[in-house]
Amino acid sequence: MTDINKVNVKNIADVIVEYLKKNGFDGLCCEEYGFDGLCCEECGCDLDDLFPCEPPYDLTCSPGYKIPCKCGEGCDFHISTKKPS
Repeated sequence: MTDINKVNVKNIADVIVEYLKKNGFDGLCCEEYGFDGLCCEECGCDLDDLFPCEPPYDLTCSPGYKIPCKCGEGCDFHISTKKPS
């Protein structure tokens, strides 16, 4: 029988971060609250602050790319599901 204390088990957050990094994404974005593939600061998070939301987490998040703020509200960035050219 396997000793559970000797098994390296990843949590779901680790798996998501690994996937995002491996595939060149910068964070997560909830398109439901965004516009034209863009998500505002409240609806997007980058790898440095992934999952700032409290449970229940929004299960509609999609991988996205960090882009400069264009909304004029002083956001540090936006996360877009569309890769910048």
